[in-house]
Amino acid sequence: MSKNMTDAHLTAVIDALPDEMDEAELCALTLTIYSAYQEDPREIISSLIAAIYTYGDTKGISKDRISLGLRMTADLHDEMKSKQTTH
Repeated sequence: MSKNMTDAHLTAVIDALPDEMDEAELCALTLTIYSAYQEDPREIISSLIAAIYTYGDTKGISKDRISLGLRMTADLHDEMKSKQTTH
Protein backbone atom coordinates (compact mmCIF):
# COMPACT_ATOMS: atom_id res chain seq x y z
CA MET A 1 0.00 0.00 0.00
CA SER A 2 1.11 3.50 -0.73
CA LYS A 3 0.46 6.52 1.45
CA ASN A 4 -2.28 7.51 -1.04
CA MET A 5 -4.12 4.19 -0.76
CA THR A 6 -4.47 2.98 2.80
CA ASP A 7 -6.22 -0.21 3.88
CA ALA A 8 -9.16 1.95 4.96
CA HIS A 9 -9.37 3.61 1.52
CA LEU A 10 -9.20 0.27 -0.28
CA THR A 11 -11.83 -1.26 1.99
CA ALA A 12 -14.15 1.71 1.43
CA VAL A 13 -13.73 1.46 -2.36
CA ILE A 14 -14.35 -2.29 -2.42
CA ASP A 15 -17.36 -1.97 -0.11
CA ALA A 16 -18.87 0.70 -2.38
CA LEU A 17 -18.74 -1.53 -5.47
CA PRO A 18 -21.79 -3.57 -6.45
CA ASP A 19 -21.69 -7.34 -5.92
CA GLU A 20 -21.75 -7.97 -9.68
CA MET A 21 -20.81 -5.98 -12.78
CA ASP A 22 -21.01 -6.89 -16.44
CA GLU A 23 -18.18 -6.42 -18.93
CA ALA A 24 -19.29 -2.93 -19.99
CA GLU A 25 -19.55 -1.79 -16.37
CA LEU A 26 -16.08 -3.15 -15.55
CA CYS A 27 -14.63 -1.39 -18.59
CA ALA A 28 -16.33 1.87 -17.68
CA LEU A 29 -15.08 1.66 -14.08
CA THR A 30 -11.53 0.90 -15.20
CA LEU A 31 -11.48 3.80 -17.66
CA THR A 32 -13.03 6.14 -15.09
CA ILE A 33 -10.28 5.30 -12.60
CA TYR A 34 -7.51 5.79 -15.16
CA SER A 35 -9.05 9.04 -16.41
CA ALA A 36 -9.27 10.35 -12.86
CA TYR A 37 -5.55 9.92 -12.26
CA GLN A 38 -3.93 10.22 -15.68
CA GLU A 39 -4.63 12.89 -18.27
CA ASP A 40 -2.49 11.84 -21.22
CA PRO A 41 -4.22 9.16 -23.34
CA ARG A 42 -0.79 7.67 -24.11
CA GLU A 43 -0.19 7.14 -20.40
CA ILE A 44 -3.62 5.58 -20.00
CA ILE A 45 -3.04 3.14 -22.88
CA SER A 46 0.42 2.27 -21.54
CA SER A 47 -1.00 1.64 -18.07
CA LEU A 48 -3.84 -0.50 -19.41
CA ILE A 49 -1.38 -2.63 -21.39
CA ALA A 50 0.81 -2.98 -18.30
CA ALA A 51 -2.28 -4.04 -16.34
CA ILE A 52 -3.07 -6.69 -18.96
CA TYR A 53 0.45 -8.15 -18.71
CA THR A 54 0.41 -7.97 -14.90
CA TYR A 55 -2.96 -9.69 -14.71
CA GLY A 56 -1.81 -12.37 -17.16
CA ASP A 57 1.31 -12.95 -15.10
CA THR A 58 -0.76 -13.49 -11.95
CA LYS A 59 -2.88 -16.04 -13.85
CA GLY A 60 0.12 -17.87 -15.31
CA ILE A 61 -0.37 -16.62 -18.87
CA SER A 62 2.92 -16.07 -20.68
CA LYS A 63 3.79 -12.67 -22.10
CA ASP A 64 4.04 -14.36 -25.53
CA ARG A 65 0.42 -15.55 -25.31
CA ILE A 66 -0.77 -12.14 -24.13
CA SER A 67 1.14 -10.43 -26.95
CA LEU A 68 -0.39 -12.83 -29.46
CA GLY A 69 -3.86 -12.08 -28.11
CA LEU A 70 -3.28 -8.32 -28.32
CA ARG A 71 -1.97 -8.63 -31.91
CA MET A 72 -4.93 -10.79 -32.94
CA THR A 73 -7.33 -8.28 -31.38
CA ALA A 74 -5.65 -5.41 -33.24
CA ASP A 75 -5.73 -7.38 -36.50
CA LEU A 76 -9.44 -8.12 -36.03
CA HIS A 77 -10.11 -4.44 -35.37
CA ASP A 78 -8.16 -3.45 -38.50
CA GLU A 79 -10.01 -6.04 -40.56
CA MET A 80 -13.41 -4.90 -39.33
CA LYS A 81 -12.53 -1.25 -39.93
CA SER A 82 -11.34 -1.94 -43.47
CA LYS A 83 -14.64 -3.65 -44.28
CA GLN A 84 -16.51 -0.53 -43.12
CA THR A 85 -14.48 1.79 -45.37
CA THR A 86 -15.99 2.53 -48.75
CA HIS A 87 -13.80 3.44 -51.68
